[in-house]
Amino acid sequence: MCTCFYLANHTYVQTRYIYITAPGLSIVILGLALSLWPRRGRLIYVAALAAGAAVSIAIVVPFLRNKSQNCDAVRQMARYIHDRLPPDAPVGAYSIGQIAFESEHPIIDTGGVTRPGAILYLYSPVGSMARWAESQGAQYYVDAEQPLPGSMPIFMLQMPLIGWTWHISEYSTSIPESIWKLPQQSFPSQR
Repeated sequence: MCTCFYLANHTYVQTRYIYITAPGLSIVILGLALSLWPRRGRLIYVAALAAGAAVSIAIVVPFLRNKSQNCDAVRQMARYIHDRLPPDAPVGAYSIGQIAFESEHPIIDTGGVTRPGAILYLYSPVGSMARWAESQGAQYYVDAEQPLPGSMPIFMLQMPLIGWTWHISEYSTSIPESIWKLPQQSFPSQR
């Protein structure tokens, strides 16, 4: 049930909660089915086991493979930030955890987790979020497309799809992700 929810709303952030809720929920549902309909309950149990195996092979395995590849790609990006950018230069990024930890750089959170002001721009055009991050002191910005006119790409790599999808072929696709140097003339003083 949890996997179906993630597939329906295309999230991946809460995946860790499957480990807590799915086994217990499955036991409760199957226990109820067995107690209410002993004969049908066994059939439901076998069908659920087969469905779980099919979904795992078709969707969960490629998702986890891509998630692992994504972590490696983010590690490369964080290493680049750590080794090549000035240590005090803030970087605007949506996925802040691994980048902040491994790059040891100040991060402007464009996902709104640590900076709720970003929430206003989550579904706005890219330039709106980039301007907000810049107003918060970002000198660099992580995104697939050019965040602001005059921004220059300084590092690029391919990121595999890491969202849940029923379209299995999408797991073999990737998108470019770049670190962009924001235009010099527009760096605001940090507030």
